Amino acid sequence: MFTLNMLRMSLELAKENPTYQSPILQKISKEQAKASIEIKFVDKYSTITNTAIFNTSSLILTPVQKVVLGLGTKYIPYPKTDFKENIMKMTDAISTYGRRIRLASFFGHSPYTPSSIPTIENKEKWHPPIMNNFDKPFRDYIEECRNRQVNYFVNSKSFFHESDQLLLNTLNRLSKNTHITIKPADKNLGLVIMNTLDYKISCLQHLNDITTYSIIQNYDKDVIYDRLITILKRHKLYEARTVRTPLANSLLQLQNQPSLRIAPFYTLPKIHKSITPPIPGRPIVSSNSTLTYHASVYLDRELQPILKKLKTVCTSGRSIILQMESFKAPPGSTILCADVTSLYPNIPIDIGIATVRRVLQDLNCFTTGHLNFLMDLLHWVLTENYCIFDEVIYHQIKGTAMGTPTAVSYSNIFLYGIEAPILLKYGHSYYTRYIDDVFSIFHSREQAQLFITEFN
Repeated sequence: MFTLNMLRMSLELAKENPTYQSPILQKISKEQAKASIEIKFVDKYSTITNTAIFNTSSLILTPVQKVVLGLGTKYIPYPKTDFKENIMKMTDAISTYGRRIRLASFFGHSPYTPSSIPTIENKEKWHPPIMNNFDKPFRDYIEECRNRQVNYFVNSKSFFHESDQLLLNTLNRLSKNTHITIKPADKNLGLVIMNTLDYKISCLQHLNDITTYSIIQNYDKDVIYDRLITILKRHKLYEARTVRTPLANSLLQLQNQPSLRIAPFYTLPKIHKSITPPIPGRPIVSSNSTLTYHASVYLDRELQPILKKLKTVCTSGRSIILQMESFKAPPGSTILCADVTSLYPNIPIDIGIATVRRVLQDLNCFTTGHLNFLMDLLHWVLTENYCIFDEVIYHQIKGTAMGTPTAVSYSNIFLYGIEAPILLKYGHSYYTRYIDDVFSIFHSREQAQLFITEFN
């Protein structure tokens, strides 16, 4: 009643004095303007939303929130930029471009041989020497590029459109809501909004499996790195802190860096299996900047070329389609499609390494000394696998390290070591496998069934 009387008084004062604006009328005007912007936003963007939204939380989404989430995780609003920051980024980009030109001119057409050793992060870049007949026109060209870009930034306007500001404000409010968790669904089926408690339960369904994970109370990165140093010393790659090979420097580059982290654990909701909380999730571990990351990158670069020698491994579904266009199966053939259940967690570490070693020995790809080093390094990567969730550190004690770069090449070689000897026993017209998905054509149903039984 008090508010209604205040509103009537404000209206009477406004009639007597057109320039008068009471706080209440100002608030009503702002609310009307805000509502108008929201209506325009929904009308403008609702026609381009293409992401499905599965809301299993207790939060009731507003029309604006539905549209914002419907734009998907890859939609980028018009950016608000800082002039000085733009100039700095542009200068760095032109400097990098200039260095590339100098390198191309200095080395000419010398062939480049890529190294399997991962580059060292934050390493100071080498610049080729100045060449007198090349330097002045080159510097003039680079300066002209810089001046053009500066003029472009000076004459351009960088600002937020009101709809982009509304979009960002909505995203900020959603991200700060600790009661909900928003994740992309497994198999790119859309976005899933869950109560945070339900999401934690989904993650703990995996982490509470004591046969796969154990909680670590005394995590010590230096102890883990010491185990790697022991391997490097054994293979004559490390003698002292100042006497070590480029490979040792690369594998140890994160040892004392602030960017070193423990891999975060999260899950992608499997809404294709259930939308009833807690929704089952696909476990994911992000291994970038972790203890084993650069060692795993090195192993992957060493093992990737081996995949080209494995006749049963394909690199894409498209390659199968192209092969099938000209393929004719014999009469009475049986098509077998199979999927290896939970491939990574189900590969025993010791058996996996032994199988990979046997395959590499049969292919005669590496010297004995180098093969022994790769297997020692692989054992270190697979056993020193840690992740963190909700401030608790876990150690994966079973299966292949999730998210580690070498996981695909390692598991591919391991499965080849299982399937290749079995395939020699049974008549088949065609067999290929994309990681854990098998597509094959056997001469008979009985042979297909025998293959599955022995493979299992």
